[in-house]
Amino acid sequence: MTQYPDIGLGSAAQYLHDALVPANARFRQKQTRETLLAVASPAWALHERLWHDQGCNPDKEQFRADLFKECPELELLRDFVETAKHTGLRRKSVRLVGLTGAENPGGVLEITDPLGILITSPECTLTLNYSDGKSYEVTDVIKRVVDFWVKKLS
Repeated sequence: MTQYPDIGLGSAAQYLHDALVPANARFRQKQTRETLLAVASPAWALHERLWHDQGCNPDKEQFRADLFKECPELELLRDFVETAKHTGLRRKSVRLVGLTGAENPGGVLEITDPLGILITSPECTLTLNYSDGKSYEVTDVIKRVVDFWVKKLS
């Protein structure tokens, strides 16, 4: 049995390049729940790749706490990604209440009104809502997390 199968993602930097960056490009073209999950999942999973690269030190909870201080938006994604995977979460630290808003499926809209045809691009209004009453636009959260990982792993 092989404990560490070689799947071509041997480091956090390689995972960033081969998984997160392409998923982010797809999300920027089309902001839907599907592409949000597709970019948020590797954005969250990347912390474990880095933790392993650094010899699993400090312990995982301390490592996460330190990352959350550097990038609070990473903590915002945690509940979303883990809810998508597990449906329900038992951690006492869960703060996500829900995801609301409209997707941007890409392309343009043609709207006909009495004055003619208006061509517009739909806007993504997907928002992560938390138990403290705060809300965060997913486009901003994803941008900050991706920028954080690019800077940290460059």
